[in-house]
Amino acid sequence: MQPAVGEGLLDDAVAACRSAVALKPSYAEGYNSLGAALAARGKLDEAIEAYRTLAAQRPGSAERYQKRLAELEELKKNAAGTR
Repeated sequence: MQPAVGEGLLDDAVAACRSAVALKPSYAEGYNSLGAALAARGKLDEAIEAYRTLAAQRPGSAERYQKRLAELEELKKNAAGTR
């Protein structure tokens, strides 16, 4: 079974973002994009980790990313409750 077109594009986006942050670990925007792509793919634990890395790299903007982290934690909690 092949993934849906959108899933394939998300997988490509995740791979590109992982490559970007592997090449330049201080590339904060790469972690932002990685977190967004992982969240869209439903990989909440990995998305949360990407946003935590981003928040640690940009302490001055941490509040902005803390909101996204809280949203992802809530999604994760809700997903666990439906299983």
